This record gives sequence, C-alpha cells and structure tokens, in this order.
Amino acid sequence: MNTRWWNSLTDELIDVAKDNTPAYVYSLQTVEDQCKSLRRNLTAVDRYYYAMKANNHLQVLNTVINEGFGIECVSLGEVRFIRRNFPLSVPVLYTPNFCDPLDYAEAFILKANVVVDEPDLLKKYPSIFQNKQF
Repeated sequence: MNTRWWNSLTDELIDVAKDNTPAYVYSLQTVEDQCKSLRRNLTAVDRYYYAMKANNHLQVLNTVINEGFGIECVSLGEVRFIRRNFPLSVPVLYTPNFCDPLDYAEAFILKANVVVDEPDLLKKYPSIFQNKQF
C-alpha cells in the first residue's frame, strides 16, 4: 500500500491549489485500503465505526460504509445527516457528551444505538430509555 499517494499527483495537486486554496484532497483508495487493513489486523473487534467528526465528506463516508463500517456520531445533527444521506441499514452509534435527553429520544427514532454518558439520565427519564438498545 502506497501511504504517500500524493507523490504521484504533485502536478495535479499544484493545479488544484492554484484556484482552490485551501482545499481538501482525498484518496478514496487510501481510505478503502486503511479500512481493509484495520479489519484485517484488528480481528478481536466484531463491529467497526468511523468517527464522522473526522471527516463528513459524502464520498469518504460512502467508502467506509461500503467497507462495512458503521458511523459514530457525536451530535444529533450528524445522526440526521447520516439518515438523510444513507439507508437505515447503516449502523449509527450516537455518543454525545451531556446532551439534552430529548436528543436521545430523537436518536432512537432515527434508529441509532446510543451511549449514555450520564447514568442518572436512565433514572430521571425512564420513558426515553425503556426497552431501547444502547
């Protein structure tokens, strides 16, 4: 695997930078290769998630999803984004920090699995969490 994919594209990247600065340039092949490498080398894990906060470009997300990864979201906006752009079959793990309890309720409606960061919420809002998957 060539981890320096940009070396062979120097001229093209310079051309992009002339008119579009700053610019993000992705190698979807490298993203795919890294997903495969992770799955091949980290076999003790039965489910893999890509942290959407790292990069929410649709083609990057599509690439990791096609490699069998779910999407980890830290905000309800990210969960909504995934549900607007990808099928319900894409696993979503919602891992907020101190969010409004109603955000959990909407995440459940959007078919996300959730991580509760404040166990007291389970006691304070049982109707939100009752019979739900975490």
